[in-house]
Amino acid sequence: MGHTIPSQRQLVEEIIDGLDTYKDSLRPDERDIIDDVVEDAYKHMGSVSYGNTYHTWALVILSILVEREKQRRSQA
Repeated sequence: MGHTIPSQRQLVEEIIDGLDTYKDSLRPDERDIIDDVVEDAYKHMGSVSYGNTYHTWALVILSILVEREKQRRSQA
């Protein structure tokens, strides 16, 4: 019997894969920034998976914001 509900990790992968057309429309230097931002989301994959919510987009964005805030605070 197979799984019918995708895991949070699968949903995050779908969200990030869905950004490819957006990323392709950016300038090369901006694409590098998107890659860095997406990497921040992956750093919190465990927390996103634990969140177990259908608002996966919100958790991805919050993960990115947490990493960016940590970087900002470490530079202060």
